[in-house]
Amino acid sequence: MPGIVRLLNWKPLDVRCEVIVGGATSVSVNNAIATGGAGGNGGAYGGAGGFGGDGESVSVAVPAGTVTPNIDVSGGAGGTGGAGNGGVAGIGGDGGSGGGALVLGNIIDLSTSGVIGAKGGAGGAGGAAGIPTGGNGGNGGSGGAIELIYGSSFVSSTALNASVSGGAGGAGGVTGGLSGAPGVDGTIEISMSTIDFTLKQVDLAANTVIDGTNRWIKTNNAPSIDDLEKKSRDSKQKKEVACK
Repeated sequence: MPGIVRLLNWKPLDVRCEVIVGGATSVSVNNAIATGGAGGNGGAYGGAGGFGGDGESVSVAVPAGTVTPNIDVSGGAGGTGGAGNGGVAGIGGDGGSGGGALVLGNIIDLSTSGVIGAKGGAGGAGGAAGIPTGGNGGNGGSGGAIELIYGSSFVSSTALNASVSGGAGGAGGVTGGLSGAPGVDGTIEISMSTIDFTLKQVDLAANTVIDGTNRWIKTNNAPSIDDLEKKSRDSKQKKEVACK
């Protein structure tokens, strides 16, 4: 596969990365992954579940070729809250937010093997066996953003193989724990890389009355509104003088 892959800001135990792939003719991007990690589970006696990590970004650019992307930048799931074991149960961790995916190509193929995910992570379940109630579930993470910019053709299955759905809220712990709220959906934008802004001049009839006509289209001979109003006033004044 022609192109480069670049990882930025690598840190042990806390990986945040940006993957950039570029090519000249065609690229089949298999398993370009920049997902957030799952949050850890809360410990016994009411430990809170950890938050899921946020997804990062993947960019693929093949301006003159074909791109078949298989990309996942989804957020990680939140961890489960710890059991209360006679005490207060732990809450579930929130899911991580989805990251961003940018694909630029003359042809973008999402019809079969091409799949892009930027989903929010699911919230973790609340801990059980709590007093007075089970732990509340964590909130789902927000969906991310997918931008697809094509030159000549965008190929897709009937159901678009791309998702930016928000993560599901975590279930409340037994007994009486509240479920977490679902995450909001993200955005998908599909656009062409070139747009023709050339505007063709519209031919107007010679007797069309438009004030802006004479101002902007010099070849048109239609009278302006101002000219017609002046002509009407002059004619009215002549008639009044003739009556006297």
